[in-house]
Amino acid sequence: MPVLVYANFKGGVGKTTNSVMTAYQLAKNGYKTLVCDLDPQSNATHLLTRTYARQNNQSEKEFVKELNKKSKDKLSKTDIDKKVKEVFKKRERKQLRIKETMMLALSEGDIENAI
Repeated sequence: MPVLVYANFKGGVGKTTNSVMTAYQLAKNGYKTLVCDLDPQSNATHLLTRTYARQNNQSEKEFVKELNKKSKDKLSKTDIDKKVKEVFKKRERKQLRIKETMMLALSEGDIENAI
């Protein structure tokens, strides 16, 4: 399962826009996608919710109500947290190795190998 991560320490560089648009196109092409919106502003969540609602001729409020009603019995916050942790746990060691390599390259001034 490929994992795409859009990360940058700077704001306003297109992380949310690129991650949402990539996920949207992949989903349109039949791929299963998961967008983890960890930003307190939750712009990715709002953008995806608004887009889905408009494409289905609903208001965003109606869509959220319907989604909450449908998912109430199927998923609890604990279930969601558990699933998200499972997804990230599988990649944890690899990501730590990548991060360590990047940090080492940056500390040695080797920008090309850090990217």
